[in-house]
Amino acid sequence: LIYKPDARTSFYASYVQALEPGTRVSPPYANAGQLLGATVSKQYEIGAKHEDGRVGYAAALFRVQLANQMDRRIGEERYFTQDGLNIYQGAEVSTAWQVDRALKVGLSAVYLDATVDRVSIDSAALEGKTPANAPKWQAALNAQYRVPALDRLKLHGNLQYFGAAWATAQNRLEVPGRSIVNVGFSYDFNVQGHDLTLIGNVYNLFDKKYWALSDWSRMNVGEGRNVSLAVLGRF
Repeated sequence: LIYKPDARTSFYASYVQALEPGTRVSPPYANAGQLLGATVSKQYEIGAKHEDGRVGYAAALFRVQLANQMDRRIGEERYFTQDGLNIYQGAEVSTAWQVDRALKVGLSAVYLDATVDRVSIDSAALEGKTPANAPKWQAALNAQYRVPALDRLKLHGNLQYFGAAWATAQNRLEVPGRSIVNVGFSYDFNVQGHDLTLIGNVYNLFDKKYWALSDWSRMNVGEGRNVSLAVLGRF
């Protein structure tokens, strides 16, 4: 549902219910090859958006319900299972400001209150715990600058913050938060009538050392400083 009091402002509410496919368990779990059952996810959201050309903002409250997937120890073996729900609820805000023709800045933040709920008796100890890889706070500050002397050249950068998060739903090991700086550029040019864009990025500019959680809460060494270069175009 969307209500627009004027051409630049929108208030909205949404509800989504989706059938999620079952997950095929992979090694090194003892039940590798097992197909976990399909589940139903639900998402509720209300929010507001405004855009007037120079300043834009958005704010939303949300609640998401997903199947809780987790590791479980049975004897000396480790199994990947699903039991109960992960409930994520919180607020998200963002804003963007076109300072002048050359400079645009933006800021966004997410507050997340996540809990494990409706588990079976076998997993009762997890009730009310925080799901793995669910930091309470995330934020990002970004900027883009169009170089006046070279109108086709744009510089960009962002600072990303991820709060501390639990490595597992048992909440025994906490992964520290981190702040990562990324920078880059894009340059538009034309070759034989084709519009192309050269894009370069440096991720983790200061080569910060950190731990990161991937799918199924596997802990890995965070991505070190690296550089990418690409050419995009339409032919």
